[in-house]
Amino acid sequence: MNPVINVIEEYELTELPSSFGSASLAAAGSGIAMAWQGSVGGVPDSIWHATFSARKGWSESRQVATAADGKQCWDPAVHATATGGQYIFYAVGAAGEGRPAAGLQGMVASGKRPGAPRPLPEGVLGPQRSGQGVKRRHEVLFVTHDQPIRIDAVTPTYRKWATVATIEGARFDPIEPSLCSCGDGFVLLCRSGCGNLVEIWSHDQGETWDPPRRSRLPNPGSKVEAITLKDERILLVYNHSTEGRRPLNVALYQHETWIQGPVLAQGEGQFSFPAAAQSADGLVHVVFADGSRDRARHLVMQLT
Repeated sequence: MNPVINVIEEYELTELPSSFGSASLAAAGSGIAMAWQGSVGGVPDSIWHATFSARKGWSESRQVATAADGKQCWDPAVHATATGGQYIFYAVGAAGEGRPAAGLQGMVASGKRPGAPRPLPEGVLGPQRSGQGVKRRHEVLFVTHDQPIRIDAVTPTYRKWATVATIEGARFDPIEPSLCSCGDGFVLLCRSGCGNLVEIWSHDQGETWDPPRRSRLPNPGSKVEAITLKDERILLVYNHSTEGRRPLNVALYQHETWIQGPVLAQGEGQFSFPAAAQSADGLVHVVFADGSRDRARHLVMQLT
């Protein structure tokens, strides 16, 4: 039986206090938390945070990290810990230089009110764009760099980090991967310039990785978001196109095949920067930029 995916709620985020950029979602209590990068009045990008619950809706947005001396913050990744807390990881660097190769990263502990930023240990990059991570024994694995793809493990205290895999010279030039668990293994789902979503599989808990392969799903070179659901299926949000960031679609990976779901957004404009998370009640939340960086849309989906 094919899965049924229904959009049951929709919210227009038109009053964000900053230009909306790369975003990350995580479960938070009975709802979700979102971190995103944005700028206000020409000030370089900083990191913002807000939470959502079905009872209260969206909270007030707060700026949780900013940089000085011509630097900017970007690529936030909000991560829900096993104890119910949150960390927001992000990169800091000079505007226009791209993501730094090492150092200059920070993290913010986020509860009801985000705490003060603190730097990560020297050489530690921290999660990039997605804070989902996957569990491996007593560690959590994150993608921390995408050219080449680098995967790091961190202990439950989030203080001891180690690189466990580096995938260099990958075919199809995959970038910005989402890391998901799938059965006894892991998979990286990446945007690329080859016209298709690219998959990279590990069947030994991340010790070794297969060569990249094209999936049957198209990709115009835009960011995708993939998360592992509570029932161990993988949900993917992506642009089902070979050019242009429209339409925005959802698909499910189950029984070793991709099953296309509904179109989430279509029409004029671009639908980009998708982020997704599953809340404690089993509902799936998707947030994406709707046409421009001045507006975002939040969809709530029920899956069967």
